[in-house]
Amino acid sequence: MRIKYIGMKSSTKKNGCPVCGAKAKSNTSYEYSKRMCLPSGLVKIFLMNKVEEVSYEDGVFLKGFKYVYGGKVYYPFVEV
Repeated sequence: MRIKYIGMKSSTKKNGCPVCGAKAKSNTSYEYSKRMCLPSGLVKIFLMNKVEEVSYEDGVFLKGFKYVYGGKVYYPFVEV
């Protein structure tokens, strides 16, 4: 099965200043690589927008992988 990693959103939070009262800021960024332990026992590093060949069992596992960001569900792996 051919799988492509399309990235994961993550946020970095900067605390506000207690002296001047500046508000806290948060920035959204993307994780360009992801290290995954697959059901077949392989440990694989996926790079953003690069197509990888994996077994059918591993592909089903990766397609079902999800995360929540900002109250929405995202699937970072898609079948090509």
